[in-house]
Amino acid sequence: MRRRIDISGLGEIRLTVQQSLGAVPARADVLQLLPGSTLWPHSLLLLLGSPGGKLVSVLLIWPDSLAREQFRMLSVALRAIAGRDNKFVGNNKIL
Repeated sequence: MRRRIDISGLGEIRLTVQQSLGAVPARADVLQLLPGSTLWPHSLLLLLGSPGGKLVSVLLIWPDSLAREQFRMLSVALRAIAGRDNKFVGNNKIL
């Protein structure tokens, strides 16, 4: 199963799931980074949920699972999203 994370310029997170190589990816809804997500320099543990707070997906992303520059861009974007929410920063690990 292949997953793709898209982050818009406004900080909207979309997760697309493709079941097999030839299959059409499922429609991606806007998700939120939920409390409990942890952003380390060398791994990302993402809890993604619906706007109502319901958990949709848990992703553990290692730096070798994508190109180095892509991992850095994803990490920076997620830190920016988390930094906008004061409730998030106080209760979660962002290193």
